[in-house]
Amino acid sequence: MLRVTAETPSLEWDMIRSACLWLALGLAMIAFARPQWGEVVENVNRLSLDVVVLLDTSRSMLVTDTPPNRLERAKMEIRSFLSDDQGDRVGLVAAAGVPVMLSPLTEDHGAIAMLLDVCDENLIPAQGTDLGKGIAEALKLFPPESDRDRVILLFSDGEDEGKETFAAARTAAALKVRLFCLGVGTPEGGLVPGAGGKPLDDPSTGNPAVSRLDESKLKQLASLSDGRYWPLATAGDVAPKIQEEMGRLKRMEYASKSQARRQDHYVLFLAPALALLAAGLAIPARRKKDTGPPGRDEAKSEG
Repeated sequence: MLRVTAETPSLEWDMIRSACLWLALGLAMIAFARPQWGEVVENVNRLSLDVVVLLDTSRSMLVTDTPPNRLERAKMEIRSFLSDDQGDRVGLVAAAGVPVMLSPLTEDHGAIAMLLDVCDENLIPAQGTDLGKGIAEALKLFPPESDRDRVILLFSDGEDEGKETFAAARTAAALKVRLFCLGVGTPEGGLVPGAGGKPLDDPSTGNPAVSRLDESKLKQLASLSDGRYWPLATAGDVAPKIQEEMGRLKRMEYASKSQARRQDHYVLFLAPALALLAAGLAIPARRKKDTGPPGRDEAKSEG
């Protein structure tokens, strides 16, 4: 019985099994490397706009005439716009005395919504408001050459100390960029809170500073670039109006209609690898027939 159970495997079948398994492993590794050759042309049907959100973060945006305050109300509206928007690339710029680019154009709207959390009155140390510099910074985010419509969404109370704001709006119009202005606040206005929550003093009068919504300036900025103006009142949602207006714009294709793509050929290697693996596992471990030691048959006949 020991001689029977200790019989060596058939060398031929053992070599065939090993060859199948090693070839299957090699072909599988080539398939996982994703070999590509040749090109296939496919149509791209995605449509998109380029939108840059320009958010005023100056201290006047802390006025509470639009609850909870102007800045928080603007951020709520931006998040509503991002949740409704589909497929558009969105960038983010914060502006006070100087502008700060927070995000380039991206389709990751969740990242833009997260960046809104850092947009507060302490984000930009240089206080004051220069909307012209903010518009100029927003224009830098757009590609130099693009067939798509481009929009700047400006959220501000309209108070501005810049001297080149209207010139920046004309530059946007020359570049075929539309300004959609959203006025945050009320014409009656309110006291501007300072450090510690106390009203901020107006340096020119010495009295508590009062900030009022400047609708006329925002309307003029929008008209210079064939844009639109909406007041962001204490109640109501203007995000659907923004989406409706953007739907009227000519949406150009995200890429050219015909796009060449490298063609994958991993199936040509993966299919035979699976076949060889199945064959190697199916080959039985056959063994040679034991003939016994020399003289075994003679010993049996003599017995």
